Amino acid sequence: MYFLNVKDNDKHLYNALQVDGITFYSRKNNRSNQKKQRRYSDQFRTNNLNYKDIYRKLKILEKHKDDNKDLDDLTTKWKECIDKCINILKDVFELPAKEVFKAFHLEKYGFVLEDYGEYDDEIVAEDQSSTVGHHMDR
Repeated sequence: MYFLNVKDNDKHLYNALQVDGITFYSRKNNRSNQKKQRRYSDQFRTNNLNYKDIYRKLKILEKHKDDNKDLDDLTTKWKECIDKCINILKDVFELPAKEVFKAFHLEKYGFVLEDYGEYDDEIVAEDQSSTVGHHMDR
């Protein structure tokens, strides 16, 4: 902020800037000797409140664990359900398991294409090329 008039005895506290014969004064930045002002949010950074926050988060995690005790059983049931669906699509509708894997990216969830009696062409090609090269060494 700029001022046009400053008391003569306070001029040492201001920087002067002259433009077109008019002198503008701005306050000097003497924050080095001033105490840093605390923000409202700084009051929440005390160690005491950090412990309360950690305790609150632990309680939330414990509650989540108690609410979802059977999460492993639920995951197992869903994997079995997906396994049955893949087998039905393969046996009844004659849809290759490879197509199901390609559509839903089931490898990310721990399903293996070889478990359904099919093999990935890329893996088979790599195996054949390595065995062909291996036989040539002999």
